[in-house]
Amino acid sequence: MLDPIFSLRVKVRIPPGGSTNVAFTTFVTDKRERAIELADLYHDPYSARRALDLSWAQAQAELRDLGIAPADAALYQDLAGHLIFPHPGFRPAQSAVEENRLGQDALWALGISGDWPILLATIDSQVGMPSVRQLLRTHHYWRLKGITCDLVILNLHPFSYMQELSDELLATAMASSEAGLLDRPGGVFIRRADLLKPEDITLLKAMARVQVNCDGLGLGNFLEFPGVEDRYPPKLEIMNRDIVPLGTVPIHPDTADPGTGLQCFNGLGGFNAQGEYEIHLSGSDLPPAPWINVVGNPAAGFIVSEGGSGTTWAGNSFFYRITPWHNDPVRDPSSDCVFLRDDSTGDLWTPTALPIHEPTPYKVRHGAGYSVFDHTHQGLTSSLRIGVDQNDPVKISVLTLRNDSKTRKKLTLTWYLEWVLGVTRELTQYQIRTSFDEPTQSMFARNYFDPQFAETVAFASISERVAYYTADRREFLGRNGTISSPAALERAGLSGTIGATIDPCCALQVSVTIEPRESRDIVMLLGAAQSEDAVREIIGRLRPTASANTAVDANVKSWQHRFDTIKVKTPEPTFDLMVNRWSLYQALSCRMWARSALYQSSGAFGFRDQLQDSMAFVYADPDVARDHILKAASRQFIEGDVQHWWHPQSGRGVRTKFSDDLVWLPYVIDHYVNVACDRGIFDVEIPYLTMRELNPDEHEIYDLPKVSEEKGTIYDHCLRALRRASTTGAHGLPLIGSGDWNDGMNRVGIEGKGESVWLAWFLITTLRKFALHADRRGDAQARDEMLAKADGYAEAIDRTAWDGEWYRRAYFDDGSPLGSRTSDECKIDSIAQSWSVISGGGRPDRARQAMQSLNKYLVRDDARLIMLLTPPFDKTTHDPGYIQGYLPGVRENGAQYTHAALWVVLATALQGDGNRAFELFQMLNPITHAIDAKSVDIYKVEPYVVAADVYTAKGHLGRGGWTWYTGSASWMYRSALEAILGFQQQGEKLFIKPCIPDKWKGFTIEYRFRSSTYEITVENPDGMQCGNVELTVDGRAVEEAVDLIDDGKHHRVTASLRSSPSAAPERAEKARL
Repeated sequence: MLDPIFSLRVKVRIPPGGSTNVAFTTFVTDKRERAIELADLYHDPYSARRALDLSWAQAQAELRDLGIAPADAALYQDLAGHLIFPHPGFRPAQSAVEENRLGQDALWALGISGDWPILLATIDSQVGMPSVRQLLRTHHYWRLKGITCDLVILNLHPFSYMQELSDELLATAMASSEAGLLDRPGGVFIRRADLLKPEDITLLKAMARVQVNCDGLGLGNFLEFPGVEDRYPPKLEIMNRDIVPLGTVPIHPDTADPGTGLQCFNGLGGFNAQGEYEIHLSGSDLPPAPWINVVGNPAAGFIVSEGGSGTTWAGNSFFYRITPWHNDPVRDPSSDCVFLRDDSTGDLWTPTALPIHEPTPYKVRHGAGYSVFDHTHQGLTSSLRIGVDQNDPVKISVLTLRNDSKTRKKLTLTWYLEWVLGVTRELTQYQIRTSFDEPTQSMFARNYFDPQFAETVAFASISERVAYYTADRREFLGRNGTISSPAALERAGLSGTIGATIDPCCALQVSVTIEPRESRDIVMLLGAAQSEDAVREIIGRLRPTASANTAVDANVKSWQHRFDTIKVKTPEPTFDLMVNRWSLYQALSCRMWARSALYQSSGAFGFRDQLQDSMAFVYADPDVARDHILKAASRQFIEGDVQHWWHPQSGRGVRTKFSDDLVWLPYVIDHYVNVACDRGIFDVEIPYLTMRELNPDEHEIYDLPKVSEEKGTIYDHCLRALRRASTTGAHGLPLIGSGDWNDGMNRVGIEGKGESVWLAWFLITTLRKFALHADRRGDAQARDEMLAKADGYAEAIDRTAWDGEWYRRAYFDDGSPLGSRTSDECKIDSIAQSWSVISGGGRPDRARQAMQSLNKYLVRDDARLIMLLTPPFDKTTHDPGYIQGYLPGVRENGAQYTHAALWVVLATALQGDGNRAFELFQMLNPITHAIDAKSVDIYKVEPYVVAADVYTAKGHLGRGGWTWYTGSASWMYRSALEAILGFQQQGEKLFIKPCIPDKWKGFTIEYRFRSSTYEITVENPDGMQCGNVELTVDGRAVEEAVDLIDDGKHHRVTASLRSSPSAAPERAEKARL
């Protein structure tokens, strides 16, 4: 079970006037047998009653031991409720929170972490000491119940030489059960106000979940606080509820097939002529999992599902979420939505399928840089387009309302969202303060508590004049209310509540009147900037309807410009859809910019991750690749290793013993330089980082490194990386460290002796590539050093890593092989086989045999997937790492891990097997896994972006795992374009070396090279898979390659694939990626 729950049902029969008892019991034990025994025991309702009685008796004994009366315990629990769910009546004055300008880092100077809830107790005389003693008992009681908080006692007594109150506070604390927790996290902190700055006192008040004034009267008196009176608008009076005059609403039954005009329609969605993925929802139909779009620019972005749910961020998708990120594919909850209410009838609906789902149809179109939601309700047609500006940190929503009925529509539009301004709403809601900016009719929100974003101002702005607003989530939803039926929309307006100490939200309400056959556009902007003036500038520039549409259109055109760089047309449309649009879009919008999706949201750069992603953009947007290469180089330590991942705003990240991260820098630079012909990048100087190295018993450190004064050229950075990575173990192979490409194998070499066969292949590839660059720069010493290391690894693999039918994956610290026929689990691993071909370092006969074994044991033709390894880890005595924590057949543990599966496609193409390479590619093509209703029900996830993994677990064979946020997208693009279609650019020369199915008669590629266009027609008259290519350019025969010329002209290239018996080995030797 992938998302397990408890759901038990029992039938009971109750006679008239009778009663029955049902006991619900939850228990935890370490053995299944004991669980069965307990279940049998508590199946008897008398056993459950006895357990409750014993529990009560034990609680009473515990209270006696603590000297706590039952009534006091009830008070402590009541107070704990307000600590966990703060109430404005028990928090400090709103003014204190609003005045505070300090963040969590300022608490550290007071010796308080700020990681735990704070109860602030103020005392100004010894009269309040009984209250202090009671709070110390409360704190002890809470600890026993598992509730952790910082009890901060603030002595407000003016300075005096005697210090009687200070002395008594300290003595009382030392005599209490909390003496050992003085000035410790989750403990007791006694501070004197006269020794603190006024802003520090304001900070403590602002941070406090509960503030108690120690007056000696006890908690009972404090908790009798009358609370805050709710002053909400009156109930909405509807005169014509549920009455719609006959004939005023046009009835146009939609008899058209929703799949008309769509490619690959599966009953729910398909691709339209514009390349959008179009989803049709009717009745209660929703996809088996959310089908989302990830829309980003370098500064901000959002996720939106087919139901309209999602999240928005600015700056960083982890640290500064403007609205909540919900990792919940079952409920797909909404926290940013638009409500429409017909004020004549009281009808309430949303232009999206969530949170209010109507039986009438919805049409959703996910495109590159935007999504559109179309719906009709009682003669009112709505079209909501959501997109982003190319550069500004703002989400732009344009709602078009068209009145197709015969009567005037008087509507109330309410835009609702929940503020986060940090990582999670649960952590930040107590520090958010809101305000309403009259000049722009917008709501602003700030969170000073986070030092990274203390100056950032979030905003929500709507183009209509705001009639009502509130920032009080409790007012909008109602006590225990739901987003699908908010209490505030049963009332006539909103209260205008703003400020701090409330559960924050944003609700902006406008009135809209639309005459028959008229339409209205409403613009909604959601974003953040570094000052209120910057916010007002963005609003003034982008809120007009024409400006909002122009901004989104410009971003859409920028995407189309990238897609138009290379356009392919082959006999297989599903192949073309992924190459021409979706894989490139996924790699840039999600992986490079958003770094977030439904199943994972990190906001961080992974050193190896985004470097690999950037390789896909060397044609369409080479600046993306260049900029990221320089960014990655800046995260390298003086010693040569790198941050495994880091957050861009702060630079904080982890230093690890992963063995492959650093090698990706020279590997990716080689690809970029060869295609872009930018050898000047080698001479760019970038400083190194400095930080303490890991101790032998440490495997990672999360910290903020310093930028050193030492700089090195990119060439030097690459050499330093390769020298650091080129280690040697007992078998002559490189040490695996705390993991190589497969992070989950983090215990194979935990003692520092384990070795990686795959890393040896990868180093052979990269060392030999980089030796060429060293040679071009006249660095003979480095050239010879690189080649010697590569040859040494090749010899070691040949001597120690061949298992008889395939290559082993690694060696454990004790020298035991991993990925061997002698292994009890993980007998064969994919990447050790595929890279024997990709690297060109394997003996040809063994590389062929290795790929045959891979196809035999790891390719599931029946389920159309390629496993990473088999059998999965489950009960092996050799602990490989956290990979074994996954269920067998899930993610890296024996499922298809698509990133590695695409290397199988690449290796197969390099061996010249075009039929099998294309067949394997199509196994990985998500479109082919959701081609009809039956396959949709199995695969479940989006059919237009590649999934990171596809399960082989029992009961879940063929189910897609997490989508969007995967490095598979860029490798899918490259495998299709460079390996199968054979499009290989080296500087200003273009090689066409296809490896295609022999049934293909040909294909075309249109390539925009700077100001010129090359129309390439590949012909396959002899039914070849690969072979010699005869080239003509503008009717003139050329040898080997096309010279790319930036002359602004349209050139026609013909490439004819001809028979050549030596084509396959030549391809594997010369066309290596």
